[in-house]
Amino acid sequence: MKQTQKTKQVQGQKQELTQTIDNAFSLDLEIKQKKKLLESKKADLKEYAKSIGEKELYGEFGKVEFSDEAKGYIDPYELYHFMLDLGMGHDFFDLVKVNLTEAKSKLGETILSEVLQTKYTEFAKMKFKKK
Repeated sequence: MKQTQKTKQVQGQKQELTQTIDNAFSLDLEIKQKKKLLESKKADLKEYAKSIGEKELYGEFGKVEFSDEAKGYIDPYELYHFMLDLGMGHDFFDLVKVNLTEAKSKLGETILSEVLQTKYTEFAKMKFKKK
């Protein structure tokens, strides 16, 4: 009798897990589709705003605001020499981060693995895939 109850409990848990996975999969798919649609709408609005030279567009329930963005770049070699001239060369390496993709392509993964510091996080990412 106890075995039957336990079997029913395990089957119920499996069924609940299956339902949770399927619900999450459906939500993930819906969100991805809506994000794609949203990106398309944003592109249309941006194109329209640029064409009329307006940074704000108004709808019945909300508005869209556009702002400008500036991105800067400093050549690491120039920064290092600039900091040396200021007597701050020792601080240079605290400011610079290595682009791993670039480093792998130039040095190779085998050589890079000798200096690479890896932080491992279990169960860090999740993907939903169609069965």
